[in-house]
Amino acid sequence: MTKMFPGFLYLFVLCTTNLFGQESVRTPKVLHTPEKSQVHVPATIDSRLVKIFSNLGAPTRAYNDTFGFLVAGPASGTGQEFAALAFTPKSDSTITTIEAALAYIFQGNGSPRQIDLSVYTDQGGTPGTLMAGPHTLRGLPDPGTCCKVATWHMKPGLSVSGGLQYWIVADAPAVGKGSDSAALWEITFPTYPQAFNDGTSWFSVNGNSRLAGAVLGTVP
Repeated sequence: MTKMFPGFLYLFVLCTTNLFGQESVRTPKVLHTPEKSQVHVPATIDSRLVKIFSNLGAPTRAYNDTFGFLVAGPASGTGQEFAALAFTPKSDSTITTIEAALAYIFQGNGSPRQIDLSVYTDQGGTPGTLMAGPHTLRGLPDPGTCCKVATWHMKPGLSVSGGLQYWIVADAPAVGKGSDSAALWEITFPTYPQAFNDGTSWFSVNGNSRLAGAVLGTVP
């Protein structure tokens, strides 16, 4: 099933989750947009920091800039769509920077060009308790362009434990400024857990495309 929306093509990806013992279909929205330029601006990653997690590719091929998952506020006209990328540190670490391949796709009347990022604990394979954020990312790039990444510099850093799973969540406020924002979280192809929230609850998704991002910091 497809849906056209202001110059973009939405592909509804069907996935199955078990809810109270019954099978139900949940459908995160995948967006396809033409590439605006074949000239790629290299992604900037601070080489002084340790890569706690990254599924980004080479600097000029850091992610696929023509496909991604919708992230939208409840007043965006598309309905609420939040997305989350899981990561598991190999050892105890301190997060100081989070990178996400986010592009802005829609502005309502006076809507700011922004999306929020947060870090959550894991609860049964989906985001659990808020640990840091929300942090508002402004001035997101246009879709179909590569390879700028939206960056959250965390002050102070956030301590995480090795071997435990955490979540990077992209969302928008429920009401007020930013609630009508919508963005594209562009994808990469290594397999990592991800989850989505369509306004009812979080649900996990399996597949061969993943939200593109990186978690950087220090390791004691």
